[in-house]
Amino acid sequence: IKLDGAQRYHFVMGWLPWVAEGLYFVFTGVALAWTAAMLFWPQHFDFPPVGVLLPVLGVLVFKLVHSLSLYSARVPCGWGQRIGAAIAGMSLTHVIGRAMLQGMVTNKVPFLRTPKAEEKPGLALGLSMAREESLAMAALWLASAGTVLRFGTQGAEVTLWAVVLLAQSLPYAAALVTSLANALSKAYFQHFPEIVRPRTLISRDEAQIEEFVKKLGGKAEL
Repeated sequence: IKLDGAQRYHFVMGWLPWVAEGLYFVFTGVALAWTAAMLFWPQHFDFPPVGVLLPVLGVLVFKLVHSLSLYSARVPCGWGQRIGAAIAGMSLTHVIGRAMLQGMVTNKVPFLRTPKAEEKPGLALGLSMAREESLAMAALWLASAGTVLRFGTQGAEVTLWAVVLLAQSLPYAAALVTSLANALSKAYFQHFPEIVRPRTLISRDEAQIEEFVKKLGGKAEL
């Protein structure tokens, strides 16, 4: 099938946001590695040029403004809901970026469901679902604090780099906040007596599903 010009345009425009998330994932790793190099070997590594840093901040601002303006134009909702939608969208940056990079190098990565960990308390559940994002957020915060403690705040380049690292952590913080909100909203159910909790199973194995239904007396909701 040969695509015409309009179809090619929409194909590229559809993929560009995903590619951007992959590049964001890469930049986060590079930023952390570069910060570590500056802290341990300042005689060999200097701060990146301002022209490299400003686009990073610009991308974050663009994503936020784009989300808010899109919901304002297309979805009848208040500002609180628009901000919540922007946070939820930003929280997917890490997952999409990692999946984008994995898809570029292999097609054999299996689908893995998000670990539910229903038996854990709400806080632990929320942290476990966003553990990678939480670690990335903490690493960026430590890198920003380490930069300020190591070099002070006298130079504009030091301040700008510290701000960029904090800005880089926003999608990861959004993922943690979203995960905690989702987990804590369901935490009340854990205090119910076990006898009234519905038994659940998440599986793609037909044999396992059949065995589970048999244990329930042949009655289950799929």
